Amino acid sequence: MRVMTGTVKPSYKMSPKSKAWPPFGVVLFLLYAWICVGRPQEIVPQLIVLRLGLLTGGLALLAWLHAPGRFAEKISLDTPRVRDVMILIGLAVITVPVSIWPAHSILFLFNVFWKTVLLFFLVIYWCRTVHDVRRLLWVYCLGTVCLVIPGVLSGPL
Repeated sequence: MRVMTGTVKPSYKMSPKSKAWPPFGVVLFLLYAWICVGRPQEIVPQLIVLRLGLLTGGLALLAWLHAPGRFAEKISLDTPRVRDVMILIGLAVITVPVSIWPAHSILFLFNVFWKTVLLFFLVIYWCRTVHDVRRLLWVYCLGTVCLVIPGVLSGPL
């Protein structure tokens, strides 16, 4: 059996109160992951006004911040992957003023990059078991189905 190095065990135990239903933070995280992949606002244009990505991302972020454990345990710089992502964030922020299109770089940073970083930290925190990872993969599969079905129903190009 191979031992994983570079992983950090939290000082708290996350156990749902019921085996049938995940905690509320996990539900918000999975909903945010589904909206990031499935993009239902492209299928139903009336949902654009609600800004579902911002709404569910903000709620998932609040649930993550209010989850048990200190902030240093949620973003542990002892893990190499977390440290690498933090370096990428710092590099992205530092290089915006010297980029070719600073305004477009700021828009990309706030519209795309922060969503990806938030999703990364939510996955690191909420996916602790194989069951959680399977649940996340099913959400990604359902999001992909939401992207494919309108294309199939629209007919040939």
